[in-house]
Amino acid sequence: MLQYLTNGVHPHVSKDNYIFFLKNDGIYAIDVEGKYEFKIWEIEGETRSTVQLDVSHLSNLAVITNPFEASIFVLKFKIKEGENFFEGETIKEIKTYAFQPTLSPDDKYLAIIEVIIEKTEEYIYVKPKLVVYDLETYERYELMDLKDYRPEEILINDWWI
Repeated sequence: MLQYLTNGVHPHVSKDNYIFFLKNDGIYAIDVEGKYEFKIWEIEGETRSTVQLDVSHLSNLAVITNPFEASIFVLKFKIKEGENFFEGETIKEIKTYAFQPTLSPDDKYLAIIEVIIEKTEEYIYVKPKLVVYDLETYERYELMDLKDYRPEEILINDWWI
């Protein structure tokens, strides 16, 4: 199992005790015992360095951000116990430049760093914002302008309740 995980990034454990992680060519899952490892979703390009992932601890829900496609994908998945079988569907695609997807502990909300890009003849302006989506209605809530923060200061990795 260790050889698979060392070739990937962004590991997340699902409620079914599978570890989801990213490799260069897509999203993979492996059971915690290391017996079954399989590709879930193929993605072209440097997936490990561009795509970001979060997986729910309550339900079979995952969120992927892919800035090259300017999209967030909300996925529902199912894994059959002990088999190399994955079934999934895209519930929603949200067209925006997004990073650091983080599901709320109750799976009702998704927090992201959303980036608005504005180009002029001389400059490219990147305007990051902290945004939350209601995953039932997909209503968007802009919580905070992050323009005064350096990228290394911006990190969403958990919800504080």
